[in-house]
Amino acid sequence: FLAEDRASGERCAVKILHPHLTQDETAVARLRTEARTASAIQHPAIINLRGDIGRLADGRWFLAMEYLDGQTLAQLVAQRGPLPLAAVLDILAPICDAIDLAHAANIIHRDLKPDNVIVMMRAEGHVAKVLDFGIAKLLDEPGVTRPGATPGTTAHMAPEQLRGDPVDRRCDVYALGVLTYQMITGGHLPYDAPEGALYHAQMTQPPIDPRKRCPAVPEAAVGPILAAIHPDPSQRPATAGELALALARVLVGPTSETDGMGIVQRRAPRLLVTTNLHETLRAPGVSRARGSTSWSYSYVALLGKGGFGEVHRGVKHGSPGFALPVAIKRIAREHVDNPAFVEMFHQEARIAALLGEHPNIVRVMDHLTDPSGQLAIVMEFIDGADLDKLRQSGPLPYSVIIYLVGEILEGLGHAHQLPLPDALSSPQEIAARGDVRGVIHRDMSHHNVMVSWHGAVKVMDFGIAKLRQATVAPGSDMIKGKPGYLSPEQASC
Repeated sequence: FLAEDRASGERCAVKILHPHLTQDETAVARLRTEARTASAIQHPAIINLRGDIGRLADGRWFLAMEYLDGQTLAQLVAQRGPLPLAAVLDILAPICDAIDLAHAANIIHRDLKPDNVIVMMRAEGHVAKVLDFGIAKLLDEPGVTRPGATPGTTAHMAPEQLRGDPVDRRCDVYALGVLTYQMITGGHLPYDAPEGALYHAQMTQPPIDPRKRCPAVPEAAVGPILAAIHPDPSQRPATAGELALALARVLVGPTSETDGMGIVQRRAPRLLVTTNLHETLRAPGVSRARGSTSWSYSYVALLGKGGFGEVHRGVKHGSPGFALPVAIKRIAREHVDNPAFVEMFHQEARIAALLGEHPNIVRVMDHLTDPSGQLAIVMEFIDGADLDKLRQSGPLPYSVIIYLVGEILEGLGHAHQLPLPDALSSPQEIAARGDVRGVIHRDMSHHNVMVSWHGAVKVMDFGIAKLRQATVAPGSDMIKGKPGYLSPEQASC
């Protein structure tokens, strides 16, 4: 039902159990499971609940949640037909990120299908939300399924789920593979088998090539989709994120809206880190070749040089009369052939994609190769000075110092608290070594804080940053930061 929250006046949706299920322990337990599991996972692609389950005056159980003004993915595909791969990724990448987060919390959904995804159209593209965690299962807890029943929707069940075997996160990967198959073929399923014969078809014949359903399906996309619905769980991608990234690598386009990795960077940047810490970002449509045709910038003046790079004032060119001031950091010529420095440069771009936009962190806009073949990172231009130049003018008032430190801590706090679910490890492994969370800058100094003439304070230069509890770029540990700013443990390692 569509309802209104009397306290806030906001619209919300309310799920109410049918009257005949009021005393059904299994139905009530599923509603309670939905409330517990969905509220335990905070992610933009998972529906937000408005508290625990409750009871109406007539005894019926209910669950309140956010109201979504969209349509189910099933309805969207029925309306549009086969979706282009860019649209598939726009929808799929955030869902995969959300499911990996659920898996890291030891929760498997077990009923992923187009009817359980709501899609809304917004200025930034498709906004998808996963619904119905009613039969979700904690891996270390018993389920709430009736004896003899198999939870889930048959057409989207992996073979091991149909057999009634114990399942893990890979059954969700299978369901996402079927969901992807349906999006890209216009709603078709991988097997033309009736419900009762599906398991036999899965185990005795290959799925139908999606190109036979829709000839426009890119040939390179077939492999990742069929791998996700492999009957052997060990042959599927280990995580949902791996499926999304495999499809993203297939799609190369000139803009972040048409390039697979560009779409992931915009819509689910954490996948680039949580799925593969050494995934090298590439700018949309740009290879590592010298003289990329996607270069739309010009260098204006050298602003400064650091240990392995130099920063220029530049301009981004567009339509006639458009000229946007930018800062362009490029690897110094003497280091272009040093693999360690090159990897550090890539790492800075990877971490920038993860950090996203924050008012106290310098925003990275692009990562590509300039016409001379040098790697470049394009950043917002801050019209101001770094803290090193500001302090040279003399002691700052305490009120200014408090303001500056507070703004710097806001930026670093954002980096430190970024949720980075480790979808590849068991809960026991995560508990043994500690939570995987956040980015450590490792090179904080007066030189790496910019202050605009309007008072904006921004942290920059994550070139030697590292993920907490994660490996770092080869060679980045040989540069520890500026000696005067190192803590004893950092200086001694």
